[in-house]
Amino acid sequence: LNADRLGEHHPTFRMLTAQQGDLLERAEGLRARLAESGPASRGIVSIGVEKAGDAVGAGSLPTVELPGAAVTLVAKDTEAGELARRLRAHRPPVFTTVHDHVVHVHVRTLQPGDDDVVAAAVESAWKDDA
Repeated sequence: LNADRLGEHHPTFRMLTAQQGDLLERAEGLRARLAESGPASRGIVSIGVEKAGDAVGAGSLPTVELPGAAVTLVAKDTEAGELARRLRAHRPPVFTTVHDHVVHVHVRTLQPGDDDVVAAAVESAWKDDA
């Protein structure tokens, strides 16, 4: 166990110690990718980035938040809760939060390669609307 390299091998440690600036950069990269998606290019969804409070956990730390970042999704003709449901229905599911009619994809919990999953889920959320 090398404390200097713990974040490379321990996903939970990496998530808990991620800095907001790094998370904002990651969110911006995902936002750019999603902005090129079919739903965004057709004007069905607006995609942005926001600073966000990331929940640490509901068990021992139910009220603790870490400064984080999220990609935001606002659908033109789809209620936020319905969009969140569609993203959860994707396989593998994409879990989000909804606040003030906006869907938030918190990047702190995304693992390497998960951007592909999020992009596919956003594409499939409107597969029947194309």
